[in-house]
Amino acid sequence: MVNANMKSVMLDTSFLILLLKEGEQFHSNCLDYWKYFLENNIDIYISTIAISEYSVKDDPYCLPLESMRILSFSFNDAALSGKIHNRLIAHIKSHDRKERNIVINDIKLLAQTVANNIDTLITGDKEFIKSVKDNIDVIDKIRTIDLSVPLRNYLGTLF
Repeated sequence: MVNANMKSVMLDTSFLILLLKEGEQFHSNCLDYWKYFLENNIDIYISTIAISEYSVKDDPYCLPLESMRILSFSFNDAALSGKIHNRLIAHIKSHDRKERNIVINDIKLLAQTVANNIDTLITGDKEFIKSVKDNIDVIDKIRTIDLSVPLRNYLGTLF
C-alpha cells in the first residue's frame, strides 16, 4: 500500500470546500479520502489559516471539527514560512522564471505542515505544489496528495 506509513494529514482550504459541496468536481474524491483518514486513524489537522480562508464563503462551524485537530499558526511556523517564501522567490529570480503569483497563505500552510511534522498535505492546488517542487526541496519532507487523483488510484488499488 502506498501510504501504509501515513500517520497525519493537513487539509488545505480546497479540501474543506470540496468536502461539503455536493456536486462539485472532486467532491467524491474528498469524501473517499475523508473516510479513509477516519477509518485508518490518521490524525487530521486543520490550520487556523485554512479556517480563515474557508470563513470567507461559509460558516466554519459547518465543518466536522470534532474529527480534526486545529492548529494555530505559531512563531516557529511563521519563521519557517518566511524562509520558504524567501527561498522560493530567490530561486524563481535566479532562473529568470515567471511563475504564477505566490500565495502567501499556501506557503504558510506548507510551512505549518513541515514545522509540525505532519507527514501529508492534501490539496486541490496542484499548481502551487508543482511550483514548490520545482523550486525548493522542503516539499520532499512531506507527502502531497492531489485531490484530482481518486483514492483508489493514489493507493494503487483496482476498486
